[in-house]
Amino acid sequence: MAKEEQGSAIMFGGLLAGALIGAGVGLAITPHTGEANRRALELKAKRLAHDVRRSVVSTANTTQEFVGEKTTQVQQVVSEKATQVQQAVSATAENVKASAADVANSVRSATEAGVENARQAGGIVVDSVRQKVDDVRQASGAAADTVKQKVDELRGAATTTAESDSAVAEVIVIPVPITDQTYTP
Repeated sequence: MAKEEQGSAIMFGGLLAGALIGAGVGLAITPHTGEANRRALELKAKRLAHDVRRSVVSTANTTQEFVGEKTTQVQQVVSEKATQVQQAVSATAENVKASAADVANSVRSATEAGVENARQAGGIVVDSVRQKVDDVRQASGAAADTVKQKVDELRGAATTTAESDSAVAEVIVIPVPITDQTYTP
């Protein structure tokens, strides 16, 4: 833009200088009268003014076209950059969504695995408690059988002793049943 303006200014300056020099030389060597010279000078001034107007209009049009072209170029660049930024933001948003979904899936899988492990561990504990309860039942049953056997022996011994003695001593043993208490999760 600076070169075009500079070229237009030089052209305008040269045109003006040429017109003034031509007018001065024309006055100095003219064979015409003053009235004829004034009319010729007036005519040349009008032509010069017309040429200057044309030059100014041409420069203004050239400048306007240049500004219009540059404005269009700037608009295109801004539009392209805005599109690139929008695409980058969209891609980043999609990546963030995908990462969030991956994290959510990982958390969900870990939670499900933890729940399944807890179920399995709970099942193992329940089975272990049930086995212990069964063991206690068997042991208590065996103990009850032993107690009954001892009671019977004592009764037999007491009966023999009672028959031989006049005093009868009787031992009464009442077995207490073990209640069935099971753990239910």
